Amino acid sequence: MLMRRFFLEVTAYLGLVMASRIPDYAWDSHIHIIDPEEYPLDPDRDYTPKPANLTNATAFEVPRGIKHATIVLPSVYGYNNRVLIDALKYFEGQYRGVAVVDPSDISNETLDEFHAVGVRGLRVNYGNGGDEKIWVPLSIFVALHDIIPDLGVTIVMDHFAHVEVGSSTNNSQNTFDPYKSKGFPEVINLLQRKLLYVKISAPYQNSAAAPLYEDLRIVAQALITNGPEQVVYGSDWPHTGSKAGNAISGGRLIPQDYRVFNDEAFVDTVRLWAGTDEQIQRIFVDNPRRLWQCMGLVKSKVASPSSAVPHAKLDYTTSEAGNPFVKGWYADPGSAVYDGLFWVYAVPSCASEEQTYVDAFSSPDLVNWTKHPKILTTANVTWVTKALRGPTPISRNGKYYLFFSANDIQEDDAKVVGGIGVAVADKPEGPYIDAIGKPLIGDYHNGAQPTDPDVFVDDVDGKVYIYYGGHSHANVAALNEDMISMRTFENGVTFKDITPKNYTEGSKIIKRNGIYYFMWSEGYRAGLDYGVSYGMADNPLGPFDRLAKILQQDNAVAKAPSHNSVIHVPDTDIWYILYHRQPLSETQENHRIIAYDRMYFNRDNTIEPITMLVKDDFTDGNMLDWATYGGEWSVEDQHLTVKNTGGGMAMLDTNFSDLVFDATVATVDGNGHPGLLFRVTELSKTTHKYKGYKAAISPTGVITLGKADLGVFTDLAQTKMDMTMGEEYHVRVVAIGSDIMVFVRDMDKAKISFTDGSFTAGATGLRVFNAAAKFGSVSVAKP
Repeated sequence: MLMRRFFLEVTAYLGLVMASRIPDYAWDSHIHIIDPEEYPLDPDRDYTPKPANLTNATAFEVPRGIKHATIVLPSVYGYNNRVLIDALKYFEGQYRGVAVVDPSDISNETLDEFHAVGVRGLRVNYGNGGDEKIWVPLSIFVALHDIIPDLGVTIVMDHFAHVEVGSSTNNSQNTFDPYKSKGFPEVINLLQRKLLYVKISAPYQNSAAAPLYEDLRIVAQALITNGPEQVVYGSDWPHTGSKAGNAISGGRLIPQDYRVFNDEAFVDTVRLWAGTDEQIQRIFVDNPRRLWQCMGLVKSKVASPSSAVPHAKLDYTTSEAGNPFVKGWYADPGSAVYDGLFWVYAVPSCASEEQTYVDAFSSPDLVNWTKHPKILTTANVTWVTKALRGPTPISRNGKYYLFFSANDIQEDDAKVVGGIGVAVADKPEGPYIDAIGKPLIGDYHNGAQPTDPDVFVDDVDGKVYIYYGGHSHANVAALNEDMISMRTFENGVTFKDITPKNYTEGSKIIKRNGIYYFMWSEGYRAGLDYGVSYGMADNPLGPFDRLAKILQQDNAVAKAPSHNSVIHVPDTDIWYILYHRQPLSETQENHRIIAYDRMYFNRDNTIEPITMLVKDDFTDGNMLDWATYGGEWSVEDQHLTVKNTGGGMAMLDTNFSDLVFDATVATVDGNGHPGLLFRVTELSKTTHKYKGYKAAISPTGVITLGKADLGVFTDLAQTKMDMTMGEEYHVRVVAIGSDIMVFVRDMDKAKISFTDGSFTAGATGLRVFNAAAKFGSVSVAKP
């Protein structure tokens, strides 16, 4: 036992030391999974490696601090990618894959299936007559140099681009000239043009000068210097052998041992070659996240990927842990997905003079959010003084851009500098700095105030568009590839008017199934008609005729829902509308919160009206949407808990009449009766008296429907069933008009059915009396 403990402690220590050598959320861009027992090898393979399965891979990467890896199908599996596909499913979105396919026998459907589980590349193996190397040789880039720019795909070269140093010592770094290697100058040119990525990996494939491989320094530094954003680290684990090892092992079908390789020393060497902390961050984190996550999925060091949820499981009906999903008064939310993390950018909802910064929030699962305060401030954009609004994030060219509007300029005030600006950062969480030192759009065009931008990259041709507008006018314009300058359309126009009927502000564009959806806010900000409408078109320039209002005030849930963005779960047809709204009881115009709800599409691709749902399963550990009256309330183990008290309430800011109210309820101490409150009005913050109904249970087995009238409690109906202290019971109340039903555990048969018309509408909440209790899975909806 002592020896086992010593081994575990030493292993943990070594892992800690290794993890400290690389940045958080690092990538290993080249590993293999080999599991001959579960996945038979190709009978025509050139050699036979020993097993290196999923468990082995995890044991290798985790102690090193590696959070992501790219699995490359090894040649011993031929075209059989099953081991790769199953491995990607096992790692649930944290790893990416490179498959090997037969170009003459691969369908688009299969490629789509590969992409859905995380395959982001196809490997080209170039055989050359019995030599052990099966990859593309360096020299071929002489021919490929002029072809690659027109391919429209990302090219990756592994193992130092296969520059062969040929040295067996560590003293030749000053004499070897990689530029004399046929194809190397072409590789450098492609790196400089950002048309090629190269892996710093498997040095033993290029040099015999282990363990430091100093003879490769000049090669590595040439690659890094000319392609600082194009070079990534790879281990080549488990360091497979080759045909040359067959003679030693006894033949190609005899399992070979893996190479003895010091991964820790190689990581230190790569860090040394990188030279700066900034370049280390690029090689291990920023560059691979951009390469392997293409499709807008890139990663920063802000949250543990171990908590990430496979995208297919992010199938919610609303913010299941409650709206608002972050604490504070916020407005104008914008969203993006970077490397499996969902990002929301928002501004404080306050007076214009106080709107001087943008906060960001990141989440792996749309439930647990991490705040990144003041990622953009007026200190970093000198021309902005107030009204910093409408943040819109987008990643391109290896950078993170944040478009915004500021200073609330008016058409008749030419002295004020303001409009739409753009800031840039190296990470999603910033800090963002002004990209051009002035507004990108600083004047009115076609009557549109330069405000509320949205930026969209069309997947058809890669063209970039910016949509914006206030004062009841909307424009679309085109951005250049650099994202910080404008270009004109073919007709010579820079700003095209696309104003739909009832447009007020808040432009948003998305694309689904080849259809372009333009969304906007309409109505008066503080009015009952404020909401979100949309139109559809078959091209990004419209016209976008108004089809319907899809998000509007619900007198039972919230008012003034507007200024929306959209959260799309990658590789799925799951969409959420992200927006700000005002709680029902709030009277101050700037008291707004951000929320999201599910957005569904009809079979004809039109958008269904959005239902603002009321739910809270407390999985985020918060109770942001609750106000308490008496008792000590907190969230513990995904439940809203309250200590034993003579009386306490936790209320939601709702106003339901007819309803279906669900929650789990458990008494954990005392003989009182916790339960559900509904149609509550006139609730006093001091005396806690109220009018309304309660449905409660007791560990003694009593189920009660009662009502309260400012301190006078009346039991309307009771029944009994066997109950146990500490056990959770699903309680449901269905109230339609004066008919009230209470269900406990059995949702098919009501325990209580009663008719009473004393109260017709009001707030919903939870109540405890002479007991300690816990509540979970709260849901309030219309029948």
